Amino acid sequence: MDLDAVIGSLDWAWESSPPQQDPARVKAALHSIASGQSEVAVAWAVAALQDAAGNSHAAVLFPVAAPAAAVMLAVAGRWRAEARAQALVSLAEMLETEVLPGYDSYERDGVMVDVEQVIKGHVRNALPLLRSIAAGPQPWQHNRRLARSLIELSTDDA
Repeated sequence: MDLDAVIGSLDWAWESSPPQQDPARVKAALHSIASGQSEVAVAWAVAALQDAAGNSHAAVLFPVAAPAAAVMLAVAGRWRAEARAQALVSLAEMLETEVLPGYDSYERDGVMVDVEQVIKGHVRNALPLLRSIAAGPQPWQHNRRLARSLIELSTDDA
């Protein structure tokens, strides 16, 4: 996944979302991810994107989590250590968090989109990447475990 292409093709239909969701914070995090020059800077930007995509205190996601998942997977594909770890952790947490009731879907091109299913779909589409991370040598060995966990979570229909 090409990170710049993913960011450039984001679905912005989520912008008509709950008042708690701040599009400016989302866009700032995306800018920081796209312009990040180091693993640590990108890892912090991914954490900021995760924070903007939900409310961890209330354990809910906002609709922006759907396109954010694609960005996080692209980060995991481009970077190898801290940024990859943060992207994988953020994705795992998103897969285990419910979308804010009343905002669990949004309309895109006249079709209702289920946010949780879109997130799972992004992860399923990235299974080849996740399998390569899980199987290959990693600068941070826990990235292998995180990738295996995401594979399991993405195929869990419970």
